[in-house]
Amino acid sequence: MVVSIDRYTAVKMYDKVRKYWQKYMEELRKQLAECQPDEATEIKKKLYYMQETDMAVVVSSGQNEVEEFKKKGLDILPHRKRMINEDLDKKFKDPNDPLRIVFVCAMWLTGFDAPAVNTIYLDKPMQNHTLMQTIARANRVFKDKTCGTIVDYIGVFRNLQKALAIYATPAAGGSVDTPVKEKAALIDELKKAVTETIKREKLVLDWRKRQQTRAAVLITIQDSLDRELPRAYTPEIFKRKCDLVYQHIYDCYYSAGQSVYSQAG
Repeated sequence: MVVSIDRYTAVKMYDKVRKYWQKYMEELRKQLAECQPDEATEIKKKLYYMQETDMAVVVSSGQNEVEEFKKKGLDILPHRKRMINEDLDKKFKDPNDPLRIVFVCAMWLTGFDAPAVNTIYLDKPMQNHTLMQTIARANRVFKDKTCGTIVDYIGVFRNLQKALAIYATPAAGGSVDTPVKEKAALIDELKKAVTETIKREKLVLDWRKRQQTRAAVLITIQDSLDRELPRAYTPEIFKRKCDLVYQHIYDCYYSAGQSVYSQAG
């Protein structure tokens, strides 16, 4: 779920995500054509998931909205038709439905129960009760999911301590624990750990073609995240987080004429 500041921005974000979604699928197709046989299955799985995934805009209607959106270079009509003709509410709540990403600004933030929702991207100022309710959209327990992920693009977590002080139950001693950690600190720690592995293994241009060195990088990521990720994460969620970090390193630390060792510094 992507939460934008207004209806226009919600449609803009939909258009932007669709654009880069298609671009990334093209990159995956290129990787599939050039990858090693043991890597093809994972790339195919990711590509199929992205091809299958549906997205939708869910915003309230307004008077003369078609003209108002046109003035901003946007087309609300196809989104409005979907909102009228399809039961998007039911689809999004169904974990087996391909509708996996919705773009909203106010609708579905309160009084909307979809336990399967795992991640909310916040790009809208919020505080107090509204902030707590929005966070709760992703924090429902569902099957192997014990908690959700909130990605804060605008800095609303500056208001989180105040909201927790009002609505959260204090722990022993009267204080309220905050779930927020400084991302920079976690990134620095992971970077140091990966760099040490690179130096120790002397990984070079073709490091990702060697099973032993690929495994060394993955183990380093797992060790680092095991110390920092919430203990509430199930083994399946933990594995997904590690795989995402590994894929990022795999994609970024490989380019013609450069060694991983020199890039790592």
